[in-house]
Amino acid sequence: MDRRRCAPEALSALQNHHEVLVEVNPEYDDGVLRMTRTYAPYGLRLEGEIDGARHQAFTQTLTSVSDPRDRADQVHLELANLRFMDLVALNLLGSHALRLTRGKGLVLDNPSPELESVIEMVGFHRLPGIAKGLGWRRS
Repeated sequence: MDRRRCAPEALSALQNHHEVLVEVNPEYDDGVLRMTRTYAPYGLRLEGEIDGARHQAFTQTLTSVSDPRDRADQVHLELANLRFMDLVALNLLGSHALRLTRGKGLVLDNPSPELESVIEMVGFHRLPGIAKGLGWRRS
């Protein structure tokens, strides 16, 4: 079943009738960085490290999950298990948010304290198209 073609209520009803949930295959996994699509909330779970060797994969995966044909108004990025993100990757994230189509935006969920500090220090949480999601320690 293509989740993009199914109403959220129908997905919830199906989920409530199954004892076992299966996780989707990662969009990208090289042993250092794993990026997996999520559907509740819609977005991408990032695990590991994003450095120069992974910028292209990060950009491509972020673009694919932000497809304007998807019904989601926001794209959540789950950052709880992201151990490292270099400043170039953070800049790619900000540039991507600025290019998103109207009505779409990136929501950053559960950043580590270190990543949260860097995001706030450079002011990326104030960019149009980026919002603080769950798990921020500072207001």
